[in-house]
Amino acid sequence: MARVQKLAAVFSALAGGAIAAGGWPGLHLVLVAALDAIPLVFLVIGVLALISTLAPPGSWWGPALVIAVGAFLLARQSGQISGAWLQDAAAPTLNGERS
Repeated sequence: MARVQKLAAVFSALAGGAIAAGGWPGLHLVLVAALDAIPLVFLVIGVLALISTLAPPGSWWGPALVIAVGAFLLARQSGQISGAWLQDAAAPTLNGERS
């Protein structure tokens, strides 16, 4: 029961902060953004659960894999990596030939 109360306290603080910063429209924007992020949250939770299952306790490669993937995605999102090489390697062209 204590976890539920802590979770409710965190959500209350987030809602109060959104209302204080932007009024009721600010809370609406935060809720819309949270609803849009739900699939990503489920994906992250699933990946973390899978890594915690596969990596033995005390190992370093599970967290290192998460850090490496996160760093790659951040670099690609910020434009440091174009991602064209990944598309060329992973996806064939429309006529089935590779360039």
